[in-house]
Amino acid sequence: MSSNTYVKSAVGIVCDLLRHDGEGKDLKTTAKQPLPTSYKPETDVLQDLNGDGISRYLQLIGMLRWAIELGRIDIDSEVAMMAPYSASPRVGHIEALYKIF
Repeated sequence: MSSNTYVKSAVGIVCDLLRHDGEGKDLKTTAKQPLPTSYKPETDVLQDLNGDGISRYLQLIGMLRWAIELGRIDIDSEVAMMAPYSASPRVGHIEALYKIF
């Protein structure tokens, strides 16, 4: 599987997950960079995610890491920045992952 095929499939899955969760959100179709340069995940004070949210966070991190392994090294630093928050992610952290997608 090429990185292009995997990323298209992963983005489709994430869109379906957003629709299924009923959050009323959708992924942006264009972005100049994966995350804003001013984003600092360590300063996020939004609510902690519940059990399902933590599971979703881990799922998204895994999908992004596979995309990197398959050649999408352009998102490596952003995913590496977000991965340490897997133990106790917050709402702002998962929103940042959606922005990477």
